[in-house]
Amino acid sequence: MKLTILALLLGLFLSAGGPAMAASNKKKTAKKRQPTGLKQETGGTEEKTAEKKSDQKTVEKPAPAKSEVLVKVDSDADKNEKELDELANGLLDDVEREQLAVSARFDLAFLTGNSVTQGFSLPSLRLSIYGDVTSILSYRVSMGQTREFTSALLPQLIPVEAYMDLGSTDTRSKESRFSIRVGMFTPSQNPFWTPDLSDLPVPSYGRTHRELYLFRDLGAELRYESGSRNFEASVAAVNGIGIFSQNTNNSKAGAVYLKGRVPFGEWGFYAGVGGMGLLQSVSGNVNYKRNWAITGFVGVRSRFGIVQGEYSVGEFETSSTYRNPAGGALIALARLSEQVKFFLRYEQLVNPPTGGSGTLKAFQIGPVLELHETLTLFGTYTQTQEADGSALTHSGEVRFRLNI
Repeated sequence: MKLTILALLLGLFLSAGGPAMAASNKKKTAKKRQPTGLKQETGGTEEKTAEKKSDQKTVEKPAPAKSEVLVKVDSDADKNEKELDELANGLLDDVEREQLAVSARFDLAFLTGNSVTQGFSLPSLRLSIYGDVTSILSYRVSMGQTREFTSALLPQLIPVEAYMDLGSTDTRSKESRFSIRVGMFTPSQNPFWTPDLSDLPVPSYGRTHRELYLFRDLGAELRYESGSRNFEASVAAVNGIGIFSQNTNNSKAGAVYLKGRVPFGEWGFYAGVGGMGLLQSVSGNVNYKRNWAITGFVGVRSRFGIVQGEYSVGEFETSSTYRNPAGGALIALARLSEQVKFFLRYEQLVNPPTGGSGTLKAFQIGPVLELHETLTLFGTYTQTQEADGSALTHSGEVRFRLNI
């Protein structure tokens, strides 16, 4: 009987304690092990599998709610779209203002006849960078040849422009525009006297202009242009010694330019005056100079071409010479078609500053072919009589002008 009671108690004890012990053993088996880097010598496949599953459960993190994911994605998308918009707007602004643009132009010519210079030549070359820094500030820097404005055969490539324009850069505006130009530039004096041959429909600058006008110089120029673009004016103050040396001779010079235009249908009639004055040192000194020249001009421009007539007078005095040049010029350009034009220029100047006491005469005529929007061909016949009484010269020139 006692044995029977003991057996029953033992059975109850085992039935109550067995599951607890099994659970305890299971927890010990599933306990995570720290890696040791050594191969385990004991334990079966089931134990390793349990360890791997336990590690995965420890590393995994609860996934974010679906609404949180959508909010984050929308926020990132908005941010990226905003950045792209800002970048696109910035690029468009840079393109519109052209903060950094590059242009290049050179003339390649072949000259024949009984003139002093013959054969192939590179009479003009220019490389420029320019742009609009802001809506009121623009700039231009150019490298070019010295011979563009003078007859000196100097092939050096030197800085020929380096200036800033302070004023409205919006050429499409219908409002009046004031601006000031500071640096190295060519003062305004005549519609056909520009700092760049690319702006001219003729192969070269006129002889009378090169005799009378100021070249590139260092200084400042105040400009005004009316809202209708029918009136423009400028006043410049420069050193008066060009760009080759420093002003050590107490030199000072100025230029003035006025031009008015009257539109009549597709025709535009214009008239104006331009001139310059220069004073260097004082009378009696070896380097003394006192020069002035003034030009009056009238012209008409239309889709058929351009015609301009002008007359100039002046005085050029040094410590040893005195000259009072006077003369005029006629310039005409006829448009025969979109690609074909024809130009004519006649100049006459009595007692020129750099020649003899006679009369300088120059006559040019020839076709202008627009081979491409960037390439122009000039065919020119020139007849020149120098003021020193030398023999009449005849020359023919073929000139290609590439402007990109």
